[in-house]
Amino acid sequence: MGGTGASEPEAWKSVATMPGAWLIAGLTASALFAGGVTLFSTDPRHRLWGQAAVVGYTLAAFAVLA
Repeated sequence: MGGTGASEPEAWKSVATMPGAWLIAGLTASALFAGGVTLFSTDPRHRLWGQAAVVGYTLAAFAVLA
């Protein structure tokens, strides 16, 4: 309406266009959360998920670094 010429901010369209530092930070936070689940959960299924997720998120973070 106002004709200010301001355009909409660019949004991330996919993970491929996300800044690498943000992606690595998100994967690291996810790996830490999964590690916490592994350490503090009493449910064996949750602990198994945590172990698998730590490995997966860590490998993904290293893949982004490479």
